[in-house]
Amino acid sequence: MINIFLGAPGTGKGTVSYLLKKNCNYKHLSTGNIFRNITKRNTQIAKKVRDILKKGELVDDQLTFKVLLEDLEKYNLKKDNIILDGYPRNINQAEILLEYFNRHYKDLKISVINFKLPESVIIERLTNRLICPKCGKSYHKIFFELKSQKEWYCDDDGTKLIQREDDKIKSIKKRLEIYNKETKPLIKYFTDRDILINVDVNDSSQEVYKKVFEKCQN
Repeated sequence: MINIFLGAPGTGKGTVSYLLKKNCNYKHLSTGNIFRNITKRNTQIAKKVRDILKKGELVDDQLTFKVLLEDLEKYNLKKDNIILDGYPRNINQAEILLEYFNRHYKDLKISVINFKLPESVIIERLTNRLICPKCGKSYHKIFFELKSQKEWYCDDDGTKLIQREDDKIKSIKKRLEIYNKETKPLIKYFTDRDILINVDVNDSSQEVYKKVFEKCQN
């Protein structure tokens, strides 16, 4: 089964993906993580992407899909529960993805979970978010027991947590602008195909995890 996680930055897609992967053996594919780790890949497609990025150019939608497909094809799409986090990002990518599934996996079950959260809450979350650079687990400063401490560490592997550059206010506003322009239209696109499920994620990570898990099982 394919579970597409749709939502603005900061809505908790990565956190829920982490919990589903840890607790329920879901397979988590994030194009953000894939591109951040592109230097570690030795494939021809990865080399092509690195060359494009070195020139400061954008990777087109077809090539982005090929990068994703290298990981996607490692799994059994009919038996494994797979999360696509951060993909597709626009309608063209969605059409490429669905065309591939229709051609190769006609009976594949696909659901799109839309993480709904007010923009003011998104900004508050992202400016206080910390990430483990080793495992990718995310945390929130105000939820830590010792809120006044200056350093925090991952409770899974002990790695010092960091704030991503794109979680600073100027970058956040730019990311939301891009999301509203390019990705938000996917809500209507998937609604029209009767595969979109809205989930209110203005709650604790554990409660959101329970809500999303329940939707993924239906």
